[in-house]
Amino acid sequence: FTSGMKEETLGHLKLGELRYEAVQAILEYCYTGKIKVSPDIIVELFVETNQYQVGSLKQLCENYLLEHLDLDNCVDLYELCCLIESPLLKKSSFQM
Repeated sequence: FTSGMKEETLGHLKLGELRYEAVQAILEYCYTGKIKVSPDIIVELFVETNQYQVGSLKQLCENYLLEHLDLDNCVDLYELCCLIESPLLKKSSFQM
């Protein structure tokens, strides 16, 4: 780690309360550049990729969420985007 963050001095990264499937998906993406997006973990991946600054994977998650945006999830996604930097998803969910 060379980010100047505490993980650099610790030598490890604590992933908190991530489910196994989410950790597996993040690692798979980091090693292969590919991911099988599951609706069960997509929001969790979106949040965690934002937190851990995995920008390209965050973008994939955001694209998936945009493609699956509907009246059932637009309020929840809007609220999420008030916490996470995602202007396009926030605007799209607000306009739904």
